Amino acid sequence: MKQITLLIVILLIAACNHNVENSTDPIAGYWSGEVAMMEGTGQKMQTIEIGILIIPGCTIGNFCGKYSEDDFCPGGIILMEVEGRRYNFLAETTTGSQNACGSGDFRTFDLELRSDGRLNFIYRNGDSYSGILDSEN
Repeated sequence: MKQITLLIVILLIAACNHNVENSTDPIAGYWSGEVAMMEGTGQKMQTIEIGILIIPGCTIGNFCGKYSEDDFCPGGIILMEVEGRRYNFLAETTTGSQNACGSGDFRTFDLELRSDGRLNFIYRNGDSYSGILDSEN
């Protein structure tokens, strides 16, 4: 009986830890920064200002916050995958009232939690943008 109880406790702990690892808790908050478009040669070109609001406790497949480029028409983000310290999101980039923003474009981006507490932003949907985002919590 003790072995079964111990096994149940271990399974519950593993299940709880698994959910935490696949949630947005480690990166929840508001993040912003300037990211640069990279040319095929690796040379920096155009830059854009990114703002991302990530709600805590969000799990894969759910609405997890807002994303904006250059403070224009923030759109919703959905967490698609968590792999270690890397989080993959699907974003609709221009939503809101139809008169102001129209319907949105969908794109994906990755956020990777760095050891210094900041986030690497990686976007590769045709153009390639990357940069570091800082927390404004």
